[in-house]
Amino acid sequence: MTPENAVVRSYAQANRELVAAFGRYLVTLGRSPNTIRGYNETMRRLLEFLGSTSVIEADRAVLRDFLARFVSRGISAVTTHRHFVSLRAFYRFVRLAGQSNYDPTFLLSSRKIPHRLPVVLSIEECERLVNAGRDPFEQAVVEVLYSTAVRVSELVNLRLDDINWAVDESQPSSIRIHGGKGNKDRVALFGSKAAEAIRAYQKFRPSKAGFLFEAPAWKGQVVRYRNSWVGRFYVDKVQHTVSIFPKRQRVSIFPKRRRCPGPDNHTRDEAQRQFDRLIAKIPGFVPVPPRQYSARAIRLVIKAMAHRAGLRNVHPHALRRAFASHLLQRGADLRVVQELLGHKDIKATVIYTHLTAQDMKAAYDKAHPHAQEVTGAEKN
Repeated sequence: MTPENAVVRSYAQANRELVAAFGRYLVTLGRSPNTIRGYNETMRRLLEFLGSTSVIEADRAVLRDFLARFVSRGISAVTTHRHFVSLRAFYRFVRLAGQSNYDPTFLLSSRKIPHRLPVVLSIEECERLVNAGRDPFEQAVVEVLYSTAVRVSELVNLRLDDINWAVDESQPSSIRIHGGKGNKDRVALFGSKAAEAIRAYQKFRPSKAGFLFEAPAWKGQVVRYRNSWVGRFYVDKVQHTVSIFPKRQRVSIFPKRRRCPGPDNHTRDEAQRQFDRLIAKIPGFVPVPPRQYSARAIRLVIKAMAHRAGLRNVHPHALRRAFASHLLQRGADLRVVQELLGHKDIKATVIYTHLTAQDMKAAYDKAHPHAQEVTGAEKN
């Protein structure tokens, strides 16, 4: 057979099957959905880069070219390092599966992540964020995030049955977190302010499905569109739009002259009542039952509250970082903070902590024997 007539084999299907097996392997390890999603995204990009080439036969130079694409596009060092970690986990799985003994990620250098001091919210800024809540739900979300230092993925899974209320208000209450990061369970503590916020939220909107923070039943959405009210709803997971107050079509003797419809003067409450009557007659419409909030919804809530409080770059994880820093500034032991954060390695706790220059200077002046000023009597 001549080289011109040689059959070129495509490994695209075999690559997809191996990556799918890698995804199932991550599930058995108990990796979080976000970790699995990130690893799968890296492998999807790698398969697009390789095309019909075997992913097992890719060498170090190929992977270096693959990672260099992110650098050339201006992708941050943190994101590039995340792709590198995903590749390393995949080829470790390839070796464990007996597909190959060669690891192309061995001795493959990764971009150095620059060390940046995290911006930590002050106690006054945390108070402003709580006071920016428009209802008990928003205030309770911030109080629980700040008091317990739970991750946003853990927050949306908290249940009322897991709360152990303190008998004495001077003692902290606790809540059990099931299946946290690394599929580990732990107990988080919260004080009287968070307990008060939770009780106020439960009076404002009692939970029906058992989750601590629970989205109410959703029938649809009434929005203003081009001077009129329209309703949006779902039937069999397909979004539909309906005009709530349809305008009559006017027949004009001057067809070339178009008249702009006048504004709809109905209020939002009137539009909502009319919308409820309309969707009640739609066949196949079923309201969305009460359910837990998504992590994205909580992030949007925190972002809106930060905007009202005049704060920038505030997200749920910023409250977790503030929790650790404020405890350390007030003398908490680092090991205790590690247990409260649920970190396996204390190195991860150090990353979340932050002491300002003023705090370090005050601690130095207070503790170091040669840092204190010498009085006049001591000079003489």
